[in-house]
Amino acid sequence: MRNSVTKRIALSGLFLALALIVSLIENLIPPVIPALPYAKLGLGNVVLLACFLLVGVGEGCVVLVLKCFFAALFSGNLSALIWSLPAAAVAYAARTAPNSYNMPAKNQRIAIIGAGLGGLSCALRLANKKYGVDVYEKSDRIGGALWNSLSPDIFLKDIEEQFSKEKYGLFLNTEITDIDEL
Repeated sequence: MRNSVTKRIALSGLFLALALIVSLIENLIPPVIPALPYAKLGLGNVVLLACFLLVGVGEGCVVLVLKCFFAALFSGNLSALIWSLPAAAVAYAARTAPNSYNMPAKNQRIAIIGAGLGGLSCALRLANKKYGVDVYEKSDRIGGALWNSLSPDIFLKDIEEQFSKEKYGLFLNTEITDIDEL
């Protein structure tokens, strides 16, 4: 496991270096739109996208923030940070398509008790990794406490989209009181 963490850190560092190099070279190219001097082609973001896909979202976010900061620092233009951080955050936050992994199905089945936000998040992550997942909810609806704070039109559509490519079992009105019931 330690080797895996070391590998991810090393890959993140390499992606950061590559993104910085591409970004600094891109700064030498004249702006696409002269009225917007910070509107660039975004070639460094291609490297960041590869980092998100190959290393992981958490590491990709760290590399994204560091790339924006160091690119502004190295180019001697800290005002670019005002433009690059929000633009990068919006660009990556806008992606809502579910992840799809080309992995073989696992033999293990996992039971998730509760179809609230935590249970559904866990179920989605495990289903993405091709584990057999069964979600048991004692009430007649999914979402848990989300019903108290958001309109169901907002979160039910998103949950449906995220689970659209996954195989999982959902058992509503099923209260689990003993592990032998599973």
